[in-house]
This record gives sequence, structure tokens and C-alpha cells, in this order.
Amino acid sequence: MPIKCFVPVCNSGLPKQNKMNKLQGIKPPSIFHPPENMIDTWNVKIPRADKLLTKKDGVCDLHFVSEDIISHKIFEDKEGNEIKYEFKKVILNPNAIPCIFPNLPSNFNKPEKKRKSPMERSIRPNNVKRNKPIDINIGNQTIVSIQLVTEDTVKNIIEPFRYNVHTDANNINLPGAMWGMHTDYSEKTIFTHIRGLFNDKCIIFITPNVAKVFLREK
Repeated sequence: MPIKCFVPVCNSGLPKQNKMNKLQGIKPPSIFHPPENMIDTWNVKIPRADKLLTKKDGVCDLHFVSEDIISHKIFEDKEGNEIKYEFKKVILNPNAIPCIFPNLPSNFNKPEKKRKSPMERSIRPNNVKRNKPIDINIGNQTIVSIQLVTEDTVKNIIEPFRYNVHTDANNINLPGAMWGMHTDYSEKTIFTHIRGLFNDKCIIFITPNVAKVFLREK
């Protein structure tokens, strides 16, 4: 049973396209099933997100370079003359990878934008003022930390700036009277919020930069 080309927007293999090719005297493209050891590689190359390629699917020869489409074989006779033998049906190089997608919308071929790491995004522009507080929103509460990067240090910075919540715990301004802070200045810093008789919010820094947040249900 004829199958449609797996590549998005490609109509090869559709009955309507096959009929049109026949009326125009055009040989229909050959459609190849992926070798089992190449399925993952083909899936990476083919820009299709709604479905994964399987060994039952096929990709037509329009998406491969011409060198990977083998239509004949050349061998020598006893006298050393080259004889070209044309295959009745073209075959595909077993290591071929689909790489030509001419009819795809432009958004399929847009390069991925690389998102900056959190540490790179934490470095402020040159207009950062010394000791300017930075608000860190956690849930509906705000913890204020101190920004120590200045205009001069940004220009000469070599490694990403890291704020150590343990050693600078005493410089942190708590957002309200019901917030408390406990720290050993080296391994653990805890922020707690009291609501009634209980702590309803707890933020624990086990490392200087990573926090665990615990919220008590009402």
C-alpha cells in the first residue's frame, strides 16, 4: 500500500499527487523506510513535533542529497570494460540522512535562541548602583537581598557573581515583622513567617544559592 512522505508539507505518496505526476509525465519520487539503526537520527533531523518516525513510515528521495540515491551499479567485464547496470528501483545509501526541506514554512527552520544562564542574567548593566536592593519574589512574599555588583566591578568581572546567603545573612532586610531568620553562617540559613501560632512559610537555603520553599496549607 502506498504511503505518504513523513516530512511535513510534502505531498509525495498522496493519491492526488501521484495522479498529477502521471498526467505530467513525471516519475513519482521514491519513498524509503528508515533503517532501524537510523530511526533516532532521522527523527532528530526531520522537523516534525506531532509524531515520531517509525520503521513503518517513509521519507521520499526529495529530502536526500543526490549522492545518497543509488540508481545503478558499475562493474567490469573480463576485458576490463565498465558496464553500467541500471536498477529497476533506486535504493538509498544505508547511512543517508534526510536534510533537504525546501517547502517548509520559515518558522520550521528558525535557529533556536540560546537562553542565558541564571548567573549570566544576574549580572546587571553598567548603571547598577552600589548596594542597591534586589527584590526576590517567593509566592506572595518578598525577600530583599543586597546587590554588591558595581559599575567598576562589572567591567572587570572574570567569573559569574554569586551571592552567598549564609555569610551575608545579617545584611538581608526581611519583608515584614512576622518574618524571622536563623543561620549558622556556613551550611544552612532558614527564613520563616509566622501566621497565628504556626509557621506558614519556610524557606531553607542548604547551599548559598539554592532554596527549598515549604508552604503550610490553610
